[in-house]
Amino acid sequence: MTWEESATLLLVVGILMVVAGFLLLIHSAIISIPSETKISFGGAVLIGPIPVAFGGGPYGEQLAILALIIAVLLAIILMFFYLAHPRRVGQT
Repeated sequence: MTWEESATLLLVVGILMVVAGFLLLIHSAIISIPSETKISFGGAVLIGPIPVAFGGGPYGEQLAILALIIAVLLAIILMFFYLAHPRRVGQT
């Protein structure tokens, strides 16, 4: 096995372990909640310049909007820092 194959295998195994960890955390959080409790969730993902918001439950819409606002603000802040400190050609 070459070092490129080993590196690719380690990358895939690492990503799978992170995904499995997130799934276990979500599963344990759902199991520990009593059945009469109402759950709300919301989130936002930036796919390039396009924001995608999602949410569910009684307050899901408000949480999705809040997550979308936070994601857009973070993108603006990152863009500001990127533009404030441009890289010059030939410098690292």
